[in-house]
Amino acid sequence: MAKSIPTQAELVAKIEKLEQKAQQVEQRLKGQLHSDDIEANLQRIADRMSLLACNEDMLLAQFEENLSTFEEYFPDIYQVIKDHKPTRYFVEIVDGFANIFDEETKQHIYKYPAYLMATAQLEQYQKSPQSTHSTFEMNEENKGNFIHSKHLNEVLKVLHRRTDAENSPNKGLPNTLGSLVIFGAGLGYHLELLIAQHTIHNLYLIEPELDLFYASLYTANWRYIFEYLDSQKCNLHLSLGIQDNEFFDDLLYQTYQNGRYDVVKTFGYVHYQSPSIETLLSIYKARFYEMIQGWGFFDDGVMSLSHTLSNLKLNVPLLKKSAQDNDKHKNIPVFVVGNGPSLDQTIELIKQYQDKAIVISCGSALSALKNYGIKVDFHCEQERTIPVAEKVKEYGDAEFIKSHVLLAPSTVHPETFKLFDRAIMCPKSREPSTDIIVNDEVGKELFEPTVYINPTVSNTAIAMGYFLGFREFYLFGVDLGHKQGGQHHSSKSIYYDQNGEDLSLYFTEESQITVPGNFGGEFVCNDFFNMSRTMIEKLLQSRSGIRCVNLSDGAKIAHAQPARTIELTERASIDKASLVDDIYHHSAWFDKDYALYQRVIDKVDVAKFKEICQQLADIIAKPITSVAQGVEMLRKQSLEAAKLEVGPYTHFSLLLDGTLLHYQAMLTRILYEASDEDTAIKDFNEAVVHYQNLLAEAPSYYQENYLTPHITSADWWND
Repeated sequence: MAKSIPTQAELVAKIEKLEQKAQQVEQRLKGQLHSDDIEANLQRIADRMSLLACNEDMLLAQFEENLSTFEEYFPDIYQVIKDHKPTRYFVEIVDGFANIFDEETKQHIYKYPAYLMATAQLEQYQKSPQSTHSTFEMNEENKGNFIHSKHLNEVLKVLHRRTDAENSPNKGLPNTLGSLVIFGAGLGYHLELLIAQHTIHNLYLIEPELDLFYASLYTANWRYIFEYLDSQKCNLHLSLGIQDNEFFDDLLYQTYQNGRYDVVKTFGYVHYQSPSIETLLSIYKARFYEMIQGWGFFDDGVMSLSHTLSNLKLNVPLLKKSAQDNDKHKNIPVFVVGNGPSLDQTIELIKQYQDKAIVISCGSALSALKNYGIKVDFHCEQERTIPVAEKVKEYGDAEFIKSHVLLAPSTVHPETFKLFDRAIMCPKSREPSTDIIVNDEVGKELFEPTVYINPTVSNTAIAMGYFLGFREFYLFGVDLGHKQGGQHHSSKSIYYDQNGEDLSLYFTEESQITVPGNFGGEFVCNDFFNMSRTMIEKLLQSRSGIRCVNLSDGAKIAHAQPARTIELTERASIDKASLVDDIYHHSAWFDKDYALYQRVIDKVDVAKFKEICQQLADIIAKPITSVAQGVEMLRKQSLEAAKLEVGPYTHFSLLLDGTLLHYQAMLTRILYEASDEDTAIKDFNEAVVHYQNLLAEAPSYYQENYLTPHITSADWWND
């Protein structure tokens, strides 16, 4: 608290000083704000500053009121803050106004009265707001004939027409905000000002320094904040004292609860700068894509179901969950071999120790290992479309391919499984078919969803390797990125000719992310490979007894030990043929009488699915007359869809969830992109018709395709 408390009489004399400081703020901000009325605004603020003058009794009274408020609204936070003792940041009264003193730097957080600075800062932000946003590319060719893409293309046309028309660098902060992330609590004045001037549907307050949040208890009217946000039906989340990636994991979880579609355009407001805030901002920017990636879509879910049913009919066995408890394999080295460019640098190590380890090839790495003369024990594929089968045929002749044991999710195309004499498929997590299988009367005892299995084949190899009972992994060529201008795959793979020349078979999009290298330096990757790295890290962190050594000259993978070489000389050679046979015998479960196959079909229930689609369509059937009505319509539909996540119809939730998110997200952006409400209403009513058409067509598509493997052109491979 205050080191010296001014009397009320002294405060009157100090108001004049505040007016002088207001003039100083004016000079500092003029060049940034470029506003003709800034002088009048700052004078108006300075004239009102006397209303915010305070003494110790006033601060203590507000503190006690706020403690009571948190005990009522956020009892968990109350338990933390009621006994908190600041160690670095302390509330003081300076010139009659509350401020925060930093004991470490010996400076105050606010150079001028906090309310004055908060108001000026907000005015600047309202003129030039910062946001993260996403849209989806139009799939105009739509070679897969996906109804998701067909109707979404029409919604995107409406959105793109509006964003093109409203493309102004001077576009201000909208009156209505879907999601707002505020970094820094400070004394809380900016928070009160923001909610008073804007309607916010999802508000996330991030404050890594608990001392600074504690300071706001002396000044901010938290009861007013909570009551007002409740009246506006705003979801409020407070992230306090959480550092590094934990903060984003927490934020990600909250977006799941509040509706991920609403984060597609998220505004970010930074109240103050500090090393901890800068760290969180860097993490937020690097990981924002996780909020809007991997949603899936309806046709993809139907494909998942049809492929699993077709593979069961082919009598492809499922991976038993009991296999992961087989201790016999936990000390056997497993070489997970990706096709990154650094594979060429480590190939001699693989050759040297291949008789002492199980070798698992990932996708096109099989062709590179074949050219290097290395025998592969298991091969992994992950993508579900039929071009994968065409691609596998390029790795070698039919006899060579069929000699390997394929490890793949049950969602992989049956034409791919047909290429191998032996295969094991796993029930991939968050798939409609997996939900039915693991909740089946027999399946719930036999199977477990395989997590962290995508998005790349390397994820599949490590995840399925773990479920087979292996615990010691060595990563080769799992680069998940490349040096600027470097190769994208091994020079011995199908992507290069015999002279190492690039055959231009691999599409390299512009890299968006720079990540630390496994051996230092920096690598570039896209969101796809960055997500792969994240999923590997989560698997390694979540599983006990697992050891992973990363020999790839690529992106650094947390929880994997970097190493340029290994020493396995003392390890015994393995009778790999017998070991593979033993693993296959104890891990594979066959649906010999097709009883599971039939029970999965019985759960398809086209009639119930049609009923659910109609219920969701009814919610969005009427044209809206206000933006608020559109927001509430989407929220109501989202809540109705969420009911499917619990109960006997969770597989319908998994079928629909991704597509619902895509459409809700783009409709939400349409509501927020227009500069006036009438235009937003018109655009929304035009676009929502295409969403209604999608829900009307989905039941017939489901009925016609749930038993038929998806076939699409493989022309991209032959071009």
